[in-house]
Amino acid sequence: MEENRLVQKMREKQIVLGYSNSVPHPGAIELSCEGWDFVWMCAQHGYQDYNSTYHCMLAAERHGLATVVRVPGHEPDYLSRMMDLAPSAVMVPLVNTPEQARAIARAVNYPPEGARSFCGVRILSLFDAEACRKRQSLVIAQIETEEAVRNAPEIIATPGIDMLFFSPDDMRLSMGIPLSTGIDEHPVLCAYMRQVAQACRDAGKHAGLVAMTDSLIRAAVDAGYSMIVPISEAAFLLQSRAYAQEKRRLVHEICKKGE
Repeated sequence: MEENRLVQKMREKQIVLGYSNSVPHPGAIELSCEGWDFVWMCAQHGYQDYNSTYHCMLAAERHGLATVVRVPGHEPDYLSRMMDLAPSAVMVPLVNTPEQARAIARAVNYPPEGARSFCGVRILSLFDAEACRKRQSLVIAQIETEEAVRNAPEIIATPGIDMLFFSPDDMRLSMGIPLSTGIDEHPVLCAYMRQVAQACRDAGKHAGLVAMTDSLIRAAVDAGYSMIVPISEAAFLLQSRAYAQEKRRLVHEICKKGE
């Protein structure tokens, strides 16, 4: 059975870099994601659903990219369906307690470790039945609240949870911190970022985060993060929109001069 690409690279002490995809179309993957280690597809806040995720995964895999799928929540049936697609990793948002972590691990694992139903069509097309019983996808718990930071050592110690992903937007809201505040610009957020990474190191597991500035990327590497998402398709498209608007303005000026 082929080893998970993300697992292999991180085991070799490599930092894996991902591109956050927001347009659920295979062509968007092919046009923009070449050269990255993985594509992060979001079914929580993004436009992805089960069918679009499947087709985007096919495009990513055709180009040798690993796939990370963020599910909308903790619902066991949806988690099971996404695991049946055999992504490289499944990311679960707002994991605040060890009890939630254990419930997630139960949902993504087959008996006797869990309660996941067997016979996903895609995973069975890729692996034989016995290989399917061995978990293919990393399970990533998002740490998004102060409660989750406090519980991070117990969450990452949960069998079946492979990584913590530090995502402090909800934390900023609850703490009254402006959303535009960089993690490395706020002492508490920076301390939390380091606590999460330390909890993962102590457990012999991995930590990830979104880091879109040079200073935060350096801070993340120094803290020991092994999965970093430094760009999102949404941010790229917004920059492209500004470029297109400037282009339109120049064309209008040329047209007016020609009248």
